[in-house]
Amino acid sequence: MVNEEKVHIMTQIALDETKKCKDQLHEGGYYKSDYIRSHTISAVWNITVSYLLVLFLIALYFSDYLFVNVVRLNYLQLGIMIGGGFLLFETIYSQPGSGPVLSGAYRGTGSILSAK
Repeated sequence: MVNEEKVHIMTQIALDETKKCKDQLHEGGYYKSDYIRSHTISAVWNITVSYLLVLFLIALYFSDYLFVNVVRLNYLQLGIMIGGGFLLFETIYSQPGSGPVLSGAYRGTGSILSAK
C-alpha cells in the first residue's frame, strides 16, 4: 500500500530541488578553486568592460579637444596614462573583499561551498 505522507514528502523534496535549490545544485558540481576561478575571470571581464566604457565616455566628453589637437597629442604619454589607470583600477577592484564585484566570490556568501 502507498503511504500518502511519504509521497507528499517526496513530492516536496522534488519541488525544492527543481525550484529553490537549482543554483546550489549547479554550484555543487564545481571544485572550490574552479568556482572561484570562474567568478574571478567574470569579475576581471566586467571590470575591463566597465573601464573601457568609462574611457569611451571621457573621450566623448573631450572629443572636441581631441579632434582639434590630434596632431599635437603625445600618444605615448596618453597610452601610459590609460594603461596605468587600467592597472590601478584592476588592482583596486580585484583584491579579495575590497571591491564590490569580488566581495561575495571569495567569502563564499550565497554558496554551498562556504564552510560554516
